[in-house]
Amino acid sequence: MLAKTISEISRKEIPLLYYFPEEVEKAIQDNRLVVLGQENKNIAFAFWRRYGDWIELSTMYIVPEFRGQGYLHKLVDAIHFKLQDEKANLLLFTQAPQVAHVIERFGFKRAPMVALPLSVLAKIILHRLHPRRWLSYAKHIKNIPRVFKTRLYLRNTAGSEIH
Repeated sequence: MLAKTISEISRKEIPLLYYFPEEVEKAIQDNRLVVLGQENKNIAFAFWRRYGDWIELSTMYIVPEFRGQGYLHKLVDAIHFKLQDEKANLLLFTQAPQVAHVIERFGFKRAPMVALPLSVLAKIILHRLHPRRWLSYAKHIKNIPRVFKTRLYLRNTAGSEIH
């Protein structure tokens, strides 16, 4: 039920990349998901994908009526806690200034795309261009200018150098 709900939200919400229910279910099974709730209601969720020694925080979402109430800080804190023992560099793409502001408090720094290893960038692109995902991009057509506002943020936790 949770996987289907998250998938449906990702299909409808403009800034989110669409995730199929089975992708969300796999994230749940692999313990790559954080959900914040209150009084039996899911308020926020986040999940990530691993690319070798890199982890992409691929989705962070807060239910609209709970935005601006500190849940973004709580969500990033929960992610940080969950990934604290991981020896991987973290990456995140965002268009939202408020997200950038919060993640910078957790050690993320804005970086150019060339800071990512080509193999990681290729895997991210292939994931986003999967043919089953193409139809979901129709929701983005009127928001194409927003794509150019997307910025990459990185956090070095693996001990390797990020340029």
